[in-house]
Amino acid sequence: MRNLSRTRGAVVQVMWLLAVLAGLWAVTAPAADEAKPTPASQPVNVGAILTTDGNTESLMALTDGEDAPVKYVFGENFDKKTLKGIFSVSRVQLAYIKTNDTRTLLGIRKEPPVARGTVTGSVTFIGKDTFWIAVKPANGPPDGYALNWPPGANAEKLKGLKIGDTVAIKFHTDFERHRIEAIEVAPPKPAGEPPAAKPPTPASSPRPAVVPAPASRPSPAAVPPVTSQPAQSPEEQARGKLQLVELYIKNGMKNRAKEMLRTILKDYPDTEAAKTAKPKLKELGD
Repeated sequence: MRNLSRTRGAVVQVMWLLAVLAGLWAVTAPAADEAKPTPASQPVNVGAILTTDGNTESLMALTDGEDAPVKYVFGENFDKKTLKGIFSVSRVQLAYIKTNDTRTLLGIRKEPPVARGTVTGSVTFIGKDTFWIAVKPANGPPDGYALNWPPGANAEKLKGLKIGDTVAIKFHTDFERHRIEAIEVAPPKPAGEPPAAKPPTPASSPRPAVVPAPASRPSPAAVPPVTSQPAQSPEEQARGKLQLVELYIKNGMKNRAKEMLRTILKDYPDTEAAKTAKPKLKELGD
């Protein structure tokens, strides 16, 4: 009887010890559905068109291959000095890390712009207030083109554009962005226009292979040539930039106004606009 009691006591102690161990395992073991730590995101480099100037915390950019602008938040070590001289509608290269839905910007670099030229391509984006458009040529990435000053008939043409329209743009580039000098829009194809009839292929000759043309390549005949316009005189160009200065001041963009005034004094020193720009620059505290 005494041996039986000892045996029962030993069994109880073993069961108690097992219960304690099970409790410790429940506390320290990871839950079955606990999320595993994800590896650190790798930096991504992309081309984009800046859609807003950078503020104190972020900027917006239309990334290549995407339909709408995306917000990029400045990283902890992002050097804001690199934003100097980069304005909206500029084409840039971005380096960022994506975490969930947040894109943290690591660096930005402005792509060297073409001084002047003509581009033909499809409209992929229309900027706020129809001030600018993004155009994708057949070969090459999209780029932004903004209204010149004074905008004239070009403003009305931009208002009538739709995504997918084919345009030909003659432009020049100032210290901010590409400026539209002239724009021509390809006429839309009539709705329901039947395809052109194909000539029959003789039975004795082999059927040639058909190579489809790229969808984005416009037909050379589809876009009329850009209408030539008389070049503006230095006085007219300087006067237009002086009008931009007034707009910048009106909208509280004092630094932009001073940069434009310096440009007038440097590039158009012998104009009447330069005579106005010098005292205006002093008035703004330069």
